[in-house]
Amino acid sequence: MVNYKAVTPAGIAIIALATFLGYELTTDSYYCEDEPAKLLECTWGLSNGLGSRCYLNPLKKSWDYCKTGWLRAYDNIEEIQIKPIMDCVNKTRITYHMGVVNGTFNCSGGNIITFNNYSICRRYNGTLEKIDNAFVYPVDYVVSTENNIMTYQYIGSVQRNVTYEVCTRTGVYEIGNKTFNFRDNWQCSFELNNTCVVCDSTKDGNGDGICHSGESCIKWCRTSQGLTKYEKNSRDDFVKVDNSFRRTKEVPQ
Repeated sequence: MVNYKAVTPAGIAIIALATFLGYELTTDSYYCEDEPAKLLECTWGLSNGLGSRCYLNPLKKSWDYCKTGWLRAYDNIEEIQIKPIMDCVNKTRITYHMGVVNGTFNCSGGNIITFNNYSICRRYNGTLEKIDNAFVYPVDYVVSTENNIMTYQYIGSVQRNVTYEVCTRTGVYEIGNKTFNFRDNWQCSFELNNTCVVCDSTKDGNGDGICHSGESCIKWCRTSQGLTKYEKNSRDDFVKVDNSFRRTKEVPQ
């Protein structure tokens, strides 16, 4: 489940009930203070006035009643997320696709004539005897023949520059309203829908962001109670204090 924090007194009850029921809250989730064990999806809206009816079908012929009026869950809570700070740069790569390509041919020393639906650069010797057909191209693809230069088009490979963004994690994370720098000595990954960040030490571990037994690891989690730090080294589970954990000045506090 996503973790939340309460922003109103009702939010505390909503979080507790959702956690107990294993209820995945949505933007259509509503809570009834008069019946504190009730959470419903009011997808089809509420009645006017006090909003005491939560409609259960699009025809609004079926509803669930709340005497005190239904409270929208997301108006009383907010999601807790951990945000990595990214370093992004724009890069360009060259791609190719089939398209119309323009070309030119200079019929120097000859004349451009049309013969049997082809444009031909025909050269002659001094007695007007044909020497060669230097260039032949279908008339339909010839754009112009001005100044004895044939401009033509054909279907070929066209180059295109594509700009794209490449982002890498900087090692800096925003956890709630705090910023932590794990850049130099830690490699981190996410757990539990981005509500926990787990880091293993590059000095007492392999620095792959995955915590294994024998590595110094820390985990920060945002919960409804706030921000909590856990640690472990020689054990398999995280605890608030592990005496085998390697404490150095690099460990974010």
